Amino acid sequence: MSAEQSLRERKKQQTLIALHTTALDLALQQGPETVTVQKIADSANVSVRTFFNYFESKDDAIIGICGTATGELLSEFSQSTTPLADPVLEVVKFIWEFGSGSIVPGSSFSRRRKVMLDNPHLMERVFDRVAHLENRLEATVNTRLALTTLFANDGERQDTAHVLVNTSIGMLKFTVRKAFESADTPGTAQDAFPHPQSDLCAQETALPDWPTVQKILGTYIDILRKLIS
Repeated sequence: MSAEQSLRERKKQQTLIALHTTALDLALQQGPETVTVQKIADSANVSVRTFFNYFESKDDAIIGICGTATGELLSEFSQSTTPLADPVLEVVKFIWEFGSGSIVPGSSFSRRRKVMLDNPHLMERVFDRVAHLENRLEATVNTRLALTTLFANDGERQDTAHVLVNTSIGMLKFTVRKAFESADTPGTAQDAFPHPQSDLCAQETALPDWPTVQKILGTYIDILRKLIS
């Protein structure tokens, strides 16, 4: 990447963060129902057109869902030629990583937590985005499972991909809800969810270092391993 491209990317990220921070500030001060795209854009000193280059809606801006990395994550995971040594663990980590890729870097978890607990429809927006990509997630996981010798036929492999993705999305929803209710909340969203660029290895210790999440994920992984074994 050239210096010019690097500067351009930094400016784009600064605009992304500014729009999210502004939207969240307005929502906490005035309530999400009074916030408009125009207000966010004016407060961040950008045009409405620029706003929609970064976010699909005001709700996405408030909770910090940008999704800029999700397409890259799907491509990287599906194009890898490395067989999944532990399909359950690695798919669970991929789903968490995918969720993290939708979050604006450095987003304040405690402030997002407050606005989402006060306005449950905002939390549902996070889950809706992941569910909306369910079919693409299944196809991506199925592609990676094809590199293993664990399945007798294509149908068995496809069924396993379906089970892994759907139960992982359900686990994500349940875990995030429980974590939002817990006292051991981290400082930023990336403290709660591994960032897409983090170096995730193949041990449980690579999962989020957050007691509430670790406990639930550990139980879930054990159950799911038994389910597909």
